[in-house]
Amino acid sequence: MPAPPTPAPLAPSVLLAPVLRASALILIAVLVGVPLLVLPALAVAALAALAALLCAVGTFMAARTLVLAGAALALLQYALALAASGAPASVGGAVAFGVALALLLDVTDFLRRFDGAALTTPAVLGQARHWLSSAALGALAALALASVAARVHLTGPPGLAVVLAAIAALGATAGVVGAAWRRRAPGEPSGS
Repeated sequence: MPAPPTPAPLAPSVLLAPVLRASALILIAVLVGVPLLVLPALAVAALAALAALLCAVGTFMAARTLVLAGAALALLQYALALAASGAPASVGGAVAFGVALALLLDVTDFLRRFDGAALTTPAVLGQARHWLSSAALGALAALALASVAARVHLTGPPGLAVVLAAIAALGATAGVVGAAWRRRAPGEPSGS
């Protein structure tokens, strides 16, 4: 009995990489744009420009460290914008920010790991399903957490909410960096 036919490979350097890089640029725009919608101030715009530059250069140079630094800066930019505006975070903005952050890290890591590799169509479709399910589950989790947060009220000194938001932003940044740092392949240098 003959073996099943092998799917034709795609060459990411020809077909997939430009699409993924363009997708990463869209995700970067969302990532730095949400905080600017919260507070369109010069300091927030300056942080947005630096975060976008780090993420974009990291994406095109396949430098995980630069993408992580840009993502962390964008997260701090969002926390600063929320704290300085005094307005509560909108659920839609928070969901868009979180999903864009997670997908950006995943897409850029995929680009870095499989740069120049030939991938089969089923492999590419499987990865696309993974990204879509991650985005959907992340959005649902954020909506669930937002509904719980709407029912919980903190009391304390006036600056308590700002301090807790800053601690949460730093904790989320540390979690994202730690998760991405551990995902390197065996034998891969730690700083790439």
